[in-house]
Amino acid sequence: MGQAVVSLVDEPIYWTTSVERNTSSILVQLRRSLSTITKATCQRGREMRRMRLEMIALALIVLAIYCRVTSVSGADKILAGYECVPHSLPYQVYMTGFRRPRCGASVLNSEWLLSAAHCYIRPQRLDVWIGAHDLSVEEGSWQTPRVVQAIRHPGYNRRTTDNDIMLLKVAPAVRFTQQVQPVRLPTSCATPGTQCIIAGWGNTQQDGGKCGSPLRAVKGHSEQCMDSGGPLVCAGEQQGIVSWGQGCGRPGFPSVYTKLCNYTSWIAATIADN
Repeated sequence: MGQAVVSLVDEPIYWTTSVERNTSSILVQLRRSLSTITKATCQRGREMRRMRLEMIALALIVLAIYCRVTSVSGADKILAGYECVPHSLPYQVYMTGFRRPRCGASVLNSEWLLSAAHCYIRPQRLDVWIGAHDLSVEEGSWQTPRVVQAIRHPGYNRRTTDNDIMLLKVAPAVRFTQQVQPVRLPTSCATPGTQCIIAGWGNTQQDGGKCGSPLRAVKGHSEQCMDSGGPLVCAGEQQGIVSWGQGCGRPGFPSVYTKLCNYTSWIAATIADN
């Protein structure tokens, strides 16, 4: 008896032939052996195809979950809403990174701005516009100090977006004018159902669309979309920072904010230490 090995994928299949003088007998055995190999090959091929399909299905599931969870970067939209009275929200800040729209922020005092930690990039890559209303027009009210320091909360978690808050130090100091004023930090937490206002220069359409200019705002406590990092202001106090959301302005999918009343001590301590 002679033995040969045929390798299919990664597992060898052994088949045998008898060394006989009868050619027809050899051919018959060869046909049987080839039939066995063909069946084994088909079976292995089906298994491989099934494995590939399972891997593709798993990849699609992971991608779908990723797209739903990481919609933070798509939260910079102002759907519907109305144009603000020029400079009626004098604490509002517009930020770009690498000269592209990035996030919103608010003026805390002459040296510090407040935004979301997920908006972080190196300070030298950030540009801020304070005192703006219509970004498409050169306005004499603009102030564009440099960002010299960016401090994220030490407990910030990029995966869960817990503690999504960041302080930005700017220089030269912000000059307070009729168009530029600081926002007040909360003295207590807002109660459920409180009417608040959110504003920004984000996209005005669900699928992206064009960026909103001039500044637009939405009043209420319903699900809306706005500039990431921008302020949620209730009764003149900033109660939230725009963090993330699933989708944008869709019923049943609320927007998520950093609850600022839990971070006033951290803000005060961080400013004092820097």
